[in-house]
Amino acid sequence: MPEHDTIKIGYTRLEIIVSGRAQVDFWDYPEEMLRMPFWRIYYPQSNNGIMVYQGREIPLKPGNVYVIAPETPFSSHKGDGVLDKLVIHFSLEEEYCNCRNRIFVFPADPVLAGLGDHLGRAIDINVRSIDSVMSSMAFCSAAVSRMPSELFVPLEIIDPNLLEIRRMIQRAPCEEYTNSDLAKMAGVNVSVFVRRFTAAFGVAPQHFIIEERIKTAASLLLHSRLSIDEIAERTGFCDRYYFTRVFRKFRYISPAKFRRGQTW
Repeated sequence: MPEHDTIKIGYTRLEIIVSGRAQVDFWDYPEEMLRMPFWRIYYPQSNNGIMVYQGREIPLKPGNVYVIAPETPFSSHKGDGVLDKLVIHFSLEEEYCNCRNRIFVFPADPVLAGLGDHLGRAIDINVRSIDSVMSSMAFCSAAVSRMPSELFVPLEIIDPNLLEIRRMIQRAPCEEYTNSDLAKMAGVNVSVFVRRFTAAFGVAPQHFIIEERIKTAASLLLHSRLSIDEIAERTGFCDRYYFTRVFRKFRYISPAKFRRGQTW
């Protein structure tokens, strides 16, 4: 048999949280209202919106795609008229993708523009139709594929034990995890484990666990009808008051205000 070259393709899970069309006459929000735990895409249909990121104004212009990484603090305002944009909230789980606090802006090529036009029509007809769901997936996948390749780190360069521990925490962030227990799973002592985990993922293990709980809580606040007490219990906090204190520390806003200020 003839020999063939092979290419190893990593696994990427892309999940749409919500997609739709936002037509708003108010879009003046501070950073704490717009910093979210998930990815977002804005595809403007009008040019009335402005994002302010790291002191720099980024105008929303039709024909451009705006991909916003998780935990990106930016504020916003708009000019006269209605701001009209397609919006997708999504999660991205590659073998390892640890991008945060970044905004990517690029022009829609003919493929993306065609997918965006189809997505807009599908959402206008029925935001929950199978066509709108699959169109959101297609547009989102095409946009992600145009992001810098260095964001996606090959699996081979990360300790598989650390990766498995990270996945375990993400699957069940509400469980109790001590550094001692996690170090045993990694097969090293506690100080070595903390040092390696922090070097691999940019944050200490216990901080990462709290971040994952807060991310889960923020998504539930935005996309569920659970009460704040129920969310506190579901995300591993002893009561609403402790949950509120930790949420405010990490998000600079209370859970109630975060929920009331829900905006696209």
